[in-house]
Amino acid sequence: MVLRLRDDPRWLRAVGNGVGMRGVDGGFALDVPDDEVLRGKLTEVFERHGVVTGTDGFLMLPIPQHVVAGVLVDAIDRVNVGAAFLRDLVRVDG
Repeated sequence: MVLRLRDDPRWLRAVGNGVGMRGVDGGFALDVPDDEVLRGKLTEVFERHGVVTGTDGFLMLPIPQHVVAGVLVDAIDRVNVGAAFLRDLVRVDG
């Protein structure tokens, strides 16, 4: 049996508003539907959690990192940060 890693991005999407989230180096990339009303509703959640625009143009929930033995590692628990963000995100209707 040969195991292969997927190389296509897989998004976790919030059912109520369609916002996508996926893990990337340095945090979580976010994919927000092109809906100005929805974006307005999300502004408070994004500001509270420190969402920024990443170098690739996607919105990003950054996770602080530091170098350990020459390798970047998360400085905080990304699972807890992502879960807290998701709890707030799913409360916003599209």
